[in-house]
Amino acid sequence: MDIQAIKLELIQYLLNTDKESLLQKVKELVLKEERKVNNPDNRTPFTIEQLNAKLERAEEDYNSGRITTDEDLAKEIETW
Repeated sequence: MDIQAIKLELIQYLLNTDKESLLQKVKELVLKEERKVNNPDNRTPFTIEQLNAKLERAEEDYNSGRITTDEDLAKEIETW
């Protein structure tokens, strides 16, 4: 069966069903697959809470002197 025949069969089945739960599951599956295509590494965006935690950690690191300057980083890269 070629892809066009599969599409037509699915469309016909979806048009003829009254099962809302099935339609919801199909919709969820389609959206899940769409997200995979648009996000091939399967990464999820950070939440606001996660971003705030990262910001707090960065500020703590900076205030504690746990930083690398541009110059130090450039010197380190030269040794790679």
